[in-house]
Amino acid sequence: MSPELAFILQGMGLGFSAATSPGAFQAYLIHQSLTNGWRAGRAASFAPLLSDAPIILLALTVLSRLPPVFLSYLSLAGGLFISYLAWGTWKEWRRTSSSGTDQAIQDAPIPEASRPLQSLWRGALINLFGPGPYLFWGLVIGPIFLAALHTSPWQAAIFLVSFYSAMILTLLGLAWTFAWFRRFGPRLVRVLTLISILMMLGFGIILLWRGLSPLI
Repeated sequence: MSPELAFILQGMGLGFSAATSPGAFQAYLIHQSLTNGWRAGRAASFAPLLSDAPIILLALTVLSRLPPVFLSYLSLAGGLFISYLAWGTWKEWRRTSSSGTDQAIQDAPIPEASRPLQSLWRGALINLFGPGPYLFWGLVIGPIFLAALHTSPWQAAIFLVSFYSAMILTLLGLAWTFAWFRRFGPRLVRVLTLISILMMLGFGIILLWRGLSPLI
């Protein structure tokens, strides 16, 4: 097997794994796809392309030099942000459920032209504030990327393109799947939306606990 093919396969496998690993960002992507449809879910799928540049920089050059408490503060920020989003979406879920506008959940167009852009930026912030991507890049992706870079910049570029192509395509598949569930009626959408809200809240609590534990 050629080195190029090896890096391509590694990048694709790790990209798929990163996209399908349960986390706060995945819960947010599911929620956006269920409540706001394919356009919002599709936009959120590209959030890692916005947030990962500083993550890569920190993971490869700075993270090893920072005190461990940095990740605790990062977890606290991520937990607070995702919990805030979960609380806001919970209130919207209750308001929509009690107002009798079930069909609007399923059929109405997105009311705000900026909703996909909002979905993209919120997804980027969730990804940026979560410690998972930093650890993933620092412990898994980073060493492989540096090994490819030491071989040649071309192979490092091949690895990055393979990784992000597989991750974004997988995220788009998840967004399309959950947006497609909207066809089955508002009752199923309400149930799945509530599950996605609880997932977001659960990951928010986990991040808060991870951030607080070393500080207590």
